[in-house]
Amino acid sequence: MFCINTFSISNFQLAVQALSQELAALRDKDDTVAFSNVTSTVFNEVMTSLDIEQVAAPWQNRPPCPQCDMTFEWGAAKEDNTENRKGYMAYLKELGFPDSVCLFDALNAKELLETDLPPTKPRMKGSIGVVVLAAHNPNISTAKHSILMGIELKKDKNQEQDKIQKQAVLQHCAASRLNHTTGVLTLMTDLNDRWHFYWFKQESRHLMKLEASRSEAVYLIKHFLDDPSENDSFPESFLTRAPWDSILGSMSGEMKSSG
Repeated sequence: MFCINTFSISNFQLAVQALSQELAALRDKDDTVAFSNVTSTVFNEVMTSLDIEQVAAPWQNRPPCPQCDMTFEWGAAKEDNTENRKGYMAYLKELGFPDSVCLFDALNAKELLETDLPPTKPRMKGSIGVVVLAAHNPNISTAKHSILMGIELKKDKNQEQDKIQKQAVLQHCAASRLNHTTGVLTLMTDLNDRWHFYWFKQESRHLMKLEASRSEAVYLIKHFLDDPSENDSFPESFLTRAPWDSILGSMSGEMKSSG
C-alpha cells in the first residue's frame, strides 16, 4: 500500500514558503534605494524618467534682508548625534518660521519618505533631518502626509557636494510625491554657509534651486507661506511652488498610498 508522509509534505511546504519570502525580500531590496546611498546611475535614471530639469532660480526683486549673524557650531560627532540634533532643533526654532507650522525631528522616522517615484523602478527609502508640518502635535503617521518643507542638515565639514545634492533632490521628489497636492519646499543646509532651496515650478518640469546666504534664507523661511499676490520680492515661483500632481501626476497616475 502506497503511503504519503504528510509530515514531510508539510515541512516541504514550509520550506518553499520560507524560500519564497526570502526571494521576495531580495527583490524588494534590489528595488529599494536609500537616499543616503544614491548612485549617479540611479539619480540619472530617476531624473530622466521623470523628465525633470534642474534650473537656477532667478531672483530679480531681491529685497534688503536683515543681517543674520547667528552661526551654528556642530559637535564632533555625526549630524544625527543626540547633541547635534538638540542643537540644530533649537537653532531652527529661532529662525522665525510662521506660527502656523511646527518643526518635527524626523530622524527616528526611518521610513518617513519611503515611496515609489513612478514611472521609475527604484523605490526610495529613508527620511530627512527635520520636517516643517502643517499639523501640530504630530506623530510619524501624520507627519508623512503633512509636509510643507523638508530640511536636510549636513555638517559644514561635509563637502561631498555632488552626493549631498543628489540626496536632497530625491528627498524633495519623495516628499512631493507623498504630499502630492502641496507645493513642497526642501532646504539643504549646514546652518552656516550653505542654504540650498529646492522647489518645483508650475507649468514646467523644472526643479528650481536657489543658493542663498544665511540672511536671505531666514527671510525666505519667515515668508515661505506668504500670499504671492501681496509680494513679489521672492525668487521666481518660490511662493507659487508646484505640487507633484500639477507637473508629474499625468505620468504617475492617481496618487496611491505609499504606506
